[in-house]
Amino acid sequence: MTAPEAASAPLLRVEALVAGVEALPEPSREAARALVDAVLEVDAAALEQALDEVEEARGHEALLALAGREPLAAVLLLHGLHPVPLEERLARALERARPALRQHGGDVELLEVRPDAVRLRLTGACQGCPSSLATLRGRLEAEVEALAPDAPPLEVEGLSATEARGAAAGDALACPEPSS
Repeated sequence: MTAPEAASAPLLRVEALVAGVEALPEPSREAARALVDAVLEVDAAALEQALDEVEEARGHEALLALAGREPLAAVLLLHGLHPVPLEERLARALERARPALRQHGGDVELLEVRPDAVRLRLTGACQGCPSSLATLRGRLEAEVEALAPDAPPLEVEGLSATEARGAAAGDALACPEPSS
């Protein structure tokens, strides 16, 4: 088993247990939910204390490095304790996507972060390649999911309805002649 598989195994178990709880009759299901909520509250308080102590002892950079590791990053997001603000994680995701976007003559701009959506604008996509914008959107979504899985859905300007559907379906489309 690889390290990523080993890290995801407990999360898969949690998902299976949650499905089991959801299948319980109402009084039992509500009691199980209350128990989970109480455990999460205790965990959040303990994590917050631990994060404060790490930052005090090792500094903010050490805290950021620790918070970037999985599965800790996911747990911190679950509790609303991730030390890197959503907007900053989104900016990092866009930076990671830029080299691929620029290969296709494109770029991306963060317009707005709202509770219901992240608004982006794709610019300068290569001419004569109707599927290039969908390809670029798919790359953006992958980077955002990796660094900011708690982000609301992306609204990307510069995509037609057809291109947006293609990107959502995961079409692996490429520009025939990427620019350098």
